[in-house]
Amino acid sequence: MPPLVVDTPLGRLDQEVKENVLAKLYMTSHQSIILTTDSEIEPSSPLFDKITHKLAKVYTLNPVGDINSQSYRVSVSTDYFGRTI
Repeated sequence: MPPLVVDTPLGRLDQEVKENVLAKLYMTSHQSIILTTDSEIEPSSPLFDKITHKLAKVYTLNPVGDINSQSYRVSVSTDYFGRTI
C-alpha cells in the first residue's frame, strides 16, 4: 500500500476538528506524509504532544537568505519548527 501524502490539510479547521481529522484519517494509516505549517500544528501545542508518539521523523524547511529574492536557499533541519521528537 502506498503512503498517504497530504499537503496542508488542517489550515482552516478549528482545534477540535483538527484533532479528529488527525486521529481518524492521518494517524491511522500505515504510513502518512503530512506537509504542514507551524500554524496548523503548533510545536508547543497540546495537539503536537498528542501526536508525537506516532511520528517517526520530522523535518523543517528553513529559508536562508533574502526570501524576497530568487537567490535564497533552503536548509533542512530534523526538528519540527525548533522542537525535536
